Amino acid sequence: MAALREHDRVDRVDVVDKEGPATRVRLVSDAPPPHVAAAREVGLPIEAPVSVTDGRASLDAVGERSRLTAFGRRLTAEGITVAIKASDADAEPVLTDAQRELVLAAVAAGYYDTPRECTLTELAEARGLAKSTCSETLHRAEGQVLRRFVAGECAGDDPVQALDGERAIGDEADPDRERDRAESAEAAAPGP
Repeated sequence: MAALREHDRVDRVDVVDKEGPATRVRLVSDAPPPHVAAAREVGLPIEAPVSVTDGRASLDAVGERSRLTAFGRRLTAEGITVAIKASDADAEPVLTDAQRELVLAAVAAGYYDTPRECTLTELAEARGLAKSTCSETLHRAEGQVLRRFVAGECAGDDPVQALDGERAIGDEADPDRERDRAESAEAAAPGP
């Protein structure tokens, strides 16, 4: 605490809460702390709280790789040592490049607005795609995004069980549905 109070960037230190060995404080300063200033400069949200243990601050920052890199560089320029504890940089992307580009174009064109500002036909024409290709690409992208969302929401639980016993659509055998699937597969198969 004494080191915080004596720091040249800190005007006042207020103890907010003290529980066991942990003390929560509020720092008052004319200028924001370096991590806040750096985050603002690169447009990166900082998840609260910032915890300080043995003189080391830990915080969670989530964002695009370019912004995170710029954030780290700005902190380093301030003389702050930056270490990354965890990253999903090596994780497989949710969408393919084609899916990502089409979803971004669809959002920009107002395809997902209510009411729609752009139809599927207009989107397909603007991107130089067949309407069926555009529809299938969007459908696959939407499926990927929703499956990733559900997986995150269920945090390891079986998504079907997370529905509290509700039946998923199509759980029961449906002869019409099976016939539709077979017809779709035949239509998609290349001709002789």
